[in-house]
Amino acid sequence: MIDMSQTLWCPRMECILSIYNAVISTLVKP
Repeated sequence: MIDMSQTLWCPRMECILSIYNAVISTLVKP
């Protein structure tokens, strides 16, 4: 599980992609 409170503050593209991948993996995984 990803802690949004720790990642939302990060404006870097790396963090955005990391969050994106985490969300996608959560959606794909029931």
